[in-house]
Amino acid sequence: EWNSNNAVWLDNSGGEPADVGSRSNGASWVGAYDMSGNMWQWTITAYNDYPYSFAYDDANNDAIYRSVRGGSYRLIEYGIRPAFRGYASPSDALPHVGFRCMLPDTTMSTTQ
Repeated sequence: EWNSNNAVWLDNSGGEPADVGSRSNGASWVGAYDMSGNMWQWTITAYNDYPYSFAYDDANNDAIYRSVRGGSYRLIEYGIRPAFRGYASPSDALPHVGFRCMLPDTTMSTTQ
């Protein structure tokens, strides 16, 4: 069930992004923070219609718009969910688009 206090979005951001994990009650089932709201998350996939073809993914072509996901502190409630897609040009520097850094989970066995 939606709880507006668990995400950083237009109505509670004050027009600024928040520190990562500042809404700890909004963590995903695997412990990932800010999957909805706060900052759009940059992806390498080209922004194209579905059904999607990876033939469009030329990582060296900065003229192709890329998908961004999850919404940001600038969006209304509708746009802050992990499946929501927007787009951005790789050549643009935008204050509401970032990327997710992942660290390997050293507690998991490689045989799992």
